[in-house]
Amino acid sequence: MGDKPKSPDLKAIDGSKRKVRALHPAQPDRAMPDPPDHMNGAALNEWHRASAELFELGLLSRVDRAAFAAYCEAWSRYVTARETLDAMAREDPVNNGLLIRNGNGAWAKNPLVSIIADAMRDVMKFAGEFGMSPASRTRIEAISAGSPNHARAKAISQKYGL
Repeated sequence: MGDKPKSPDLKAIDGSKRKVRALHPAQPDRAMPDPPDHMNGAALNEWHRASAELFELGLLSRVDRAAFAAYCEAWSRYVTARETLDAMAREDPVNNGLLIRNGNGAWAKNPLVSIIADAMRDVMKFAGEFGMSPASRTRIEAISAGSPNHARAKAISQKYGL
């Protein structure tokens, strides 16, 4: 599986042969994006739930609007399919909605199961882009100007000529 990623300051201390990546990735103008006009339901709820915190961490700006919208839409697909499967499960205590009869009368996997799995895979992929999982947070550094981490990052940058 490989080693866990090291922070740039640990790489510099260890004497990495490669030039240590910049502690401050390119940052677009900080402006909170508005949700797309077509967004509604669970997607819009998720936008409002997560966008403010991501913005405050410096992980969301206007240029990220499409990627964040894709995350919210994937979440909405997951929620809708999950709620539909749950409703089917209440009516089918034996198979819990996981199996349905196809056109020939034979049992088949409910397509909602695949929709849920695909949507959750998309959610996790997009969530990783915004540091929304414990593992993905090890690969990003959210620094806001004026924070103690910002001063530390600046000092490390100067110390190692980054």
